[in-house]
Amino acid sequence: MKRIKRLFLVSILTTTMISFAQDGTLDTTFDVDGKVVTLFGSNLSSVHDLAVQPDGKIIAGGSVFATSTIYNQFALARYNQDGSLDGAFGVGGKAVSDFSDLRLEFTAMAIQSDGKIVAVGSSHTFFNGLPYEQFEIMRFNSNGSIDTGFGVNGKVLSITIGDVSNMAAVIIQADGKIIVGGDTMIYSDPTSDFVVLRYLDNGVLDTGFGHNGVVITSLQADDVVKAMTLQADGKIILAGSSRAVYDPILGYYAQDFAVVRYNSNGSLDNTFGINGKLIAEGNEEFDTALLVESLADGTIIVAGNARPTGGPNNFLMMHLLPKGELDPDFGTGGVIIKPLSVGEVTAMEMQTDGKILLAQYHATGGISSADIQLIRFLATGGLDLTFGEDGIVTTDFINQNSQANAITVQDDGKILIGGGSGNPIHVDFAVSRFNSTLKLDNSEFNMAESFSVYPNPVQQTVNLTFTLKHSQLLSIDLYDTSGRKIIRLINDKTFAEGSNFQKLELPSTLSKGIYFLNISDGSKASVVKIVKE
Repeated sequence: MKRIKRLFLVSILTTTMISFAQDGTLDTTFDVDGKVVTLFGSNLSSVHDLAVQPDGKIIAGGSVFATSTIYNQFALARYNQDGSLDGAFGVGGKAVSDFSDLRLEFTAMAIQSDGKIVAVGSSHTFFNGLPYEQFEIMRFNSNGSIDTGFGVNGKVLSITIGDVSNMAAVIIQADGKIIVGGDTMIYSDPTSDFVVLRYLDNGVLDTGFGHNGVVITSLQADDVVKAMTLQADGKIILAGSSRAVYDPILGYYAQDFAVVRYNSNGSLDNTFGINGKLIAEGNEEFDTALLVESLADGTIIVAGNARPTGGPNNFLMMHLLPKGELDPDFGTGGVIIKPLSVGEVTAMEMQTDGKILLAQYHATGGISSADIQLIRFLATGGLDLTFGEDGIVTTDFINQNSQANAITVQDDGKILIGGGSGNPIHVDFAVSRFNSTLKLDNSEFNMAESFSVYPNPVQQTVNLTFTLKHSQLLSIDLYDTSGRKIIRLINDKTFAEGSNFQKLELPSTLSKGIYFLNISDGSKASVVKIVKE
């Protein structure tokens, strides 16, 4: 039997035992004032997604109006950690697709393990006076050049899905396959449906997924996808909104959260919701999910915007159990609704500690002087009062019209938002970074002499031994490597001064991997790493 002794193992991934400098101030190490505006030589350009490379460099992706093609094109900019453009990427830190036959709108991107960047969006054309939009996927090499080995000369145009198709998200599987999610409709039946596609690494549709690589799912009259996540078991979750037909009694078209879960082969997961589908009402007329996250314990967080007819926006969050039922122990029947100030919610992101960041378009003096408003909610749904001013930060770019379309969080906790800044006739790429730094607190090292666990690796039962300087009331929680709490193993138990022994039973459904035991007295904590085999 292997016995491993750990002396206050502290992991920055375990959020309960570290303190955050979460004041929401602009990070002045990022281009001096925390804000970067990048010109592409066009009148209209805007960031729509952000990603951080393993080396800390930041990639902003969006659309630009390219004068060489007279059409919108995909565009990427790569920044060093200090906010300066990375001259080794593209031309002067910028890359533009430059396909003269395509009018493109960028939506999202993902970075492969080899550093290549997969960008997705739509291609626009007109036929008989009607607009047609098709899925467009493009791959860039890590230096910003087009990867001509992907699809046809670096691009894939999915022309067989529908007449108007919009991509919302892209995820790279561990095996390199590419999953994209969105919605589609045809003019002969003008209602939109969820759609998910999977491609091989070379850009060819994966025929082992769905029907020749494509799955289309109908919920109600109009179904729109806004977010996607991939569970640890390979199941895929799409989230967005679903709108029914006009209800003459209610007097409006009810629009609710919509969530669909698929098995890894593209079939609907019949263990979730009703035949893999869930429509969840948030008690407002117009609800749209903008974020979906699968937690380590199998539960699901869905968050977004809820708006009554003619009323202001609200923050809406739901906690779903693994089979899609609302968690009765979360909020009110699994739902939390919080009012927001006047503005349009444009982006959401979840931190590793479960807190949710929300960006909205905040008009303070008319459309020409709108600001970016960043709001942070606790995992329990309340405003995080340690962030900004009572949970809210408002910023602009040079007193111009600003809008945030994307949020991401760096490994050090700092928050990046991207969008556009300018006026109604000229908009540029805009990226800003806010402080939210992880710091170790030395007070955490004073609780006990040592903690030991055995066996380690562990299968089901963990034996924990430790010595306390005095009697203490302790709780023990289990966390995964993303910093999310899986389960409370011990709740407020009094342990005596001196040597102590505690047997802990791990959940039977816990997957293999690395986890952390967080032992806390409410103000201080220590962490022990365990390996589940």
